[in-house]
Amino acid sequence: MDFNKTSDGSGLCQEVDGICGTNTTSYPLVDKARRANMALSRFVGLVLSSDNRWQFDDTNYTDLPIGTTNLVSGQGDYSLATSMLKILKVEMLDSNGDLTTLQPIDITDQSEPLESIGTSGTPKYYDKHATSVILYPTPNYNSTNGLKVYYQRDASYFVSTDTTKKAGIPSIFHEYIALKMAEPYIRDKSKDNYVSIRNEITKYEEERIPEFYAKRNKDERAILTGKVIDYN
Repeated sequence: MDFNKTSDGSGLCQEVDGICGTNTTSYPLVDKARRANMALSRFVGLVLSSDNRWQFDDTNYTDLPIGTTNLVSGQGDYSLATSMLKILKVEMLDSNGDLTTLQPIDITDQSEPLESIGTSGTPKYYDKHATSVILYPTPNYNSTNGLKVYYQRDASYFVSTDTTKKAGIPSIFHEYIALKMAEPYIRDKSKDNYVSIRNEITKYEEERIPEFYAKRNKDERAILTGKVIDYN
């Protein structure tokens, strides 16, 4: 669905008006856009907790979610873009220009200070901390675009003046966005259809969206994994 398709009434905003019994005066476009964006953020949160080996990305983006930056000798802390919600992989060029994959570590898993790994050299590990990735050991060389981060990001949001822009998610879930846009309005206005709308939203959030993204990499064979339990 286009965001606001007045020519034939088939847009998200028109669907919301149909659910709520509203128009652009009683339910302004600026409010619809804000709530559409909140719905998109909720959708992305559900997807990121469900998707597996085929990672989600909003189809409105024209670039891949891969960030690169220069490696700077003596600098171990590299800021992440605020759009990065989940880090998938970190790669780096070593001093010879060869690409290598860094191993994730976390400060809570280390019995020794992370600096004990080494204070200067060729990084082997990275720690995600707040809005940064911190490399260990700290690089002792420079490399142009030497650090590469694969990530997942938030949705591409609407503005109230959008018309033909679509939600960058599978069209089978556009109804979910419309329902989430309508929900607060019909709740605040004590509309009779609030319970039915809320129940439909719950089906999407608890069943349809998680199940779709958990199973959509059907071209790969499922592998059973086990857990080793030490009873000693």
